Amino acid sequence: MFVTSKPNLTRPASILYCTGFAFLFFTGCNTEDRSSSPPVVPQTSEAVSAHADDARLRVGGSTTMMPILNQIAMDFTARYGTWDRAKTGLPHEPIIIHVTGGGSSAGIKMTAAQTVAIGLCSRDLEEKDRLALGVHASFLVGKDCVAIAAAKSNPLVGVKKGLTKAELATFFGGGYKTFRDIDSSLPNDECILYARTPGSGSSEIIKDHIMNGRPISPAAVVFSSQTELVENLKEQPRAVAFMSYAQVKNSKMLIAFEVDGVEPNNRNVTSGRYKLSRPLLMIVKGTPSAKTSCFIEYVLHEGQAVVASHGCLPARVAD
Repeated sequence: MFVTSKPNLTRPASILYCTGFAFLFFTGCNTEDRSSSPPVVPQTSEAVSAHADDARLRVGGSTTMMPILNQIAMDFTARYGTWDRAKTGLPHEPIIIHVTGGGSSAGIKMTAAQTVAIGLCSRDLEEKDRLALGVHASFLVGKDCVAIAAAKSNPLVGVKKGLTKAELATFFGGGYKTFRDIDSSLPNDECILYARTPGSGSSEIIKDHIMNGRPISPAAVVFSSQTELVENLKEQPRAVAFMSYAQVKNSKMLIAFEVDGVEPNNRNVTSGRYKLSRPLLMIVKGTPSAKTSCFIEYVLHEGQAVVASHGCLPARVAD
């Protein structure tokens, strides 16, 4: 059984970070298909909790990662149905995975508070995050570009193929009031800036690589979830936003601009030419349960195809 809410062969698992000198290794899940597994049955969401007596496996954080983990959780549930089918020795209990959003910072906080078993974070961990988490391990699911995007009806499209970092810093800082301020051939219409909440993975990338410590304009329209931002961007031809490139790639209504002459795509992330990229991380605090370990193993192997299908760079390529 799979639950989602909006603001979702033995092989060693890859560990990116681990504090407190605790090194964790997990055994894999069985990989045989189980055609008799019960179907996925969505249910209404409840308050996030990861208490030991809760039968649900709770996952939460980055809204960029939420749809990816939603799909992987549904595939995992449909394939196995009960935990003992996924891995020998686990109980004969229905698989119930609850995936929620909230943003990368929320994912770290929920992991630290142990209200989720797996936190989702689409940015690098900072020292303050590691201190809050204590003993923990992070797992690279994949990588994603942060793209500068607009609706295809935006006046910039067709006039400018890309923007420089200096232009972006001026734009996001509120220095461009109209499109004519950017290019004299453009209309004197107001520029609208769409942004994510501070602490989200994409906003941290913009802060570090574009703004260099300067604040984003207070006039920006701020969205708590990427899904909400994407839907509004499609309908507003005067807006420009930063967002996951995967969302742009999967939309017929949006377009991404080059940054300093480099196109945002997985090839340029792999080569290192496109600098606005970020890791997609799963984080666990302390020693994970056997169920948590089993699902993590599935995400890092069978689930990599889902990562690629969402337009992101799978960890098997990313590392």
